[in-house]
Amino acid sequence: MPALFLPCAGGVEALLVDEVHRITGITAEATRGGVWVEGDPLTAMQLNLESRLATRVLWPLADGTYRDERDLYDLARRIDWGHWISPAQTLRVDVTAMRSPLQSLNFAALRIKDAVCDTLRDANGERPSVDTRRPDLPVALF
Repeated sequence: MPALFLPCAGGVEALLVDEVHRITGITAEATRGGVWVEGDPLTAMQLNLESRLATRVLWPLADGTYRDERDLYDLARRIDWGHWISPAQTLRVDVTAMRSPLQSLNFAALRIKDAVCDTLRDANGERPSVDTRRPDLPVALF
């Protein structure tokens, strides 16, 4: 089962661990700013609907080390975005960081968006558009 990340307000992590266990019966692991829990799509939906402490439920698609925005771009290019979005749909990239070595979080979001669009353009000859209000696929870079 993949790991899900549930971000929360600072200081609430231990309470969220208890809430996740109450909702799912699964043991979660607290970390700064949220908790990790193993779960399937049903677990993700259940937590998304019932958690009062998690700000969202994130399904990590990639994980890796980086030094700069080029590394983020390369990491995002390895994802088969066609499983998640089509060129007819829209996306938005949000960035959250703690002690990041990046010069600009806005530029990091732009590079992830470029990677998604370039991957789909290479596969389909078309790319999705950006919609900052109601995207079909919200992408969270953490």
